[in-house]
Amino acid sequence: MDSRAVSVVVTIDTEEDNWFPARDGVSVENIRRVPRLQALFDRHGIRPTYLTTYQVIIRPWAASMLAEIHHSGRGEVGAHIHPWNTPPFSEPFTPANTSFKNLPAELQAEKLETLTAAIRSGTGIQPLSFRAGRWSISPTVIRVLAQAGYRTDTSVLPYVFWPTVDDPPSFHRTPTAPYRLAPDSDLQTPVADGAIVEITPTVGFTRWPWTMYGPLNKALRVKLLRPLHVPGILARLGALDCIELSPESTSLRDMRRLTDVAVRHGVTTLNMFFHSGPLMPGKSPFVNSTEQLEEFLRRIDLYFTYLRSRTAIEPLTLSELGERVRGSARVSNEGLSVAV
Repeated sequence: MDSRAVSVVVTIDTEEDNWFPARDGVSVENIRRVPRLQALFDRHGIRPTYLTTYQVIIRPWAASMLAEIHHSGRGEVGAHIHPWNTPPFSEPFTPANTSFKNLPAELQAEKLETLTAAIRSGTGIQPLSFRAGRWSISPTVIRVLAQAGYRTDTSVLPYVFWPTVDDPPSFHRTPTAPYRLAPDSDLQTPVADGAIVEITPTVGFTRWPWTMYGPLNKALRVKLLRPLHVPGILARLGALDCIELSPESTSLRDMRRLTDVAVRHGVTTLNMFFHSGPLMPGKSPFVNSTEQLEEFLRRIDLYFTYLRSRTAIEPLTLSELGERVRGSARVSNEGLSVAV
């Protein structure tokens, strides 16, 4: 067992049942399954952050459920914006406008205020943490967040590259631990006194250093090389295996492999991430049956059993970790904080 404590956060996109963007016919029945998930986390002492959309939080029963978790200290309620069904609707409903960063800054601010006010009204909580839907983050969004009083973000998805997706996230120089961002600054460059703390979801490789393999992974996925299937070949050989710490997309074995590399090389923060949709079979691409749901929950349970056997952990909510980083003495250019 490694003796160094690792800060552990779990960030959940707590959202409607509709996997594809929709303004009409929106339902949120998967949220009724949150208590079972929370009970699993309670057994491990994990305190998840429920990053909540507007369509969820305007349902009084859902807001009450999430508020109880927050006020009991067993988790946190933050904000998760789906701009396509968060008022005001002054923009056309087009694929481009489902990306928050594509909207004018004024409209970003208006939609964020709608979501923030709904969370305050429904739960009595002033949200401090945020994730953009579809990982749609930009320097302008960081400025809007800071102006709205948010302090922690988890929208920068490192190392993942989807060349077939319109407007994909593309962050391949991302620090390996929390860092601070200033409004309108480069989203991958730490700023000593930045207004927003960035806590990226944990994504890495089976080889170290991740910051070297990230740009290589992107380079091998460009159109010229993609038909050669080089990344897939290297992954099967164990040479360039990009792994997400997410029970949706990653096996228990691979989450363990990623954790072993991280702990061995002194990574100080782990951020598991997933959606609430899999809690109800058929509401996401990841869980389509009761059997798959049981396996999904079992994977989470066994992962935290393994993690606790592997290293000392400190479970924190997203904003708690953000405040820890904010108060630390320094964060190096690699993002390895001396205080977390």
